[in-house]
Amino acid sequence: MKKVGMVALSVLLAISGMQVSADPMAERQAQLEKEREAYMQGLERQNNAATLGWHWYQDPAEQEVDEAAPDEEAPAQPTPAPNEEMVQIDVKWLRENLPKMLDDAMNNPGDMQKVKLYWLAQKMAVDMATKFQDETRRMYIANPQLNEDSRRPETQFQLTTHNEQVKAGKAAAVQKVFDKAGLWFFYSSTCQYCIKEGPILNFLERLYNVNILAVSMDGLPLPGSEFADVVVDEGGVMAAKLSVEKTPSMFLVSNDGSKIHKVSEGLVPMDELLETILYVARGAGFITEQELQDSRDVRQFLMTDEASISPSGELVRAEGSQPGENASSLIEVSKSDLERSPDALIAQFETRLNYPSYTTQQVNSAQPQGVEQ
Repeated sequence: MKKVGMVALSVLLAISGMQVSADPMAERQAQLEKEREAYMQGLERQNNAATLGWHWYQDPAEQEVDEAAPDEEAPAQPTPAPNEEMVQIDVKWLRENLPKMLDDAMNNPGDMQKVKLYWLAQKMAVDMATKFQDETRRMYIANPQLNEDSRRPETQFQLTTHNEQVKAGKAAAVQKVFDKAGLWFFYSSTCQYCIKEGPILNFLERLYNVNILAVSMDGLPLPGSEFADVVVDEGGVMAAKLSVEKTPSMFLVSNDGSKIHKVSEGLVPMDELLETILYVARGAGFITEQELQDSRDVRQFLMTDEASISPSGELVRAEGSQPGENASSLIEVSKSDLERSPDALIAQFETRLNYPSYTTQQVNSAQPQGVEQ
């Protein structure tokens, strides 16, 4: 009887529990509580994020993962590409780009960066030129044969001696010419240029005792001048032979008459006439190249002239060569030497530089007496 009662009681309790858990209102109330709690938690997280700033907000789950992550590597800095081409700011680059920078700066004067860039580049170019100038001066000190003072000094102190040397050299050369040759002077008595040229030739005649033959084209004497030798070119035979078309005309003629060279046509002052006579005389062989150069204010020994240096240090030109003739005197250097270094080319250039100088004197290499070897 008791056993039956216990079973009945268990069945009754089970039925009661099923009825309570199956109550829909209780379940709905529990669900609302959970949703409300979740909503409040989310609202609190949003408020915290707004207070710290949006860029500080991180999802809690992600934050935990980030904090647990091992040491994170810093982002790599960009490096230049290994094969990136570099531009060298040299003289060529500045020469090509300075005009462009100037145009850009002048077109945009309000852009201080462009204006500044131009003047910085300009200063770089000036400083490079200044450095080159300084090094050039040092080079001239170490290589005096390049100094143009060797051809004509510039300082007043040097010019005094220089002018005396030139004057003496010119007088000696002119006298040597007139010892071997004289002048033929074609004139017309009505030619005003001939009348002005006559006194110049009279002075030259007295100064150098030169033989001047005055050739009259019209058979009359030249007003204002007196010549010891005067001939009349009857029929214009002499003028036709020498192709004289204008007066005054002058010719340099050897004493034996075998060499006749035209000197000038027209009125010529004394200095120019003498210089021309010396040039013509050099071509005719009346004087040497050295004698011609000694008569000049500026010596014309040129690197383009075919020449060699004698053991005594004197300049020796090839037989028959003239100043300025460089067709057969071009410098030759092997291609391999030229590519290897500038030494070979420098050596060839220097063989053309050992010229006589107005400001120096060649040292006598002879052994002085009384000096033992």
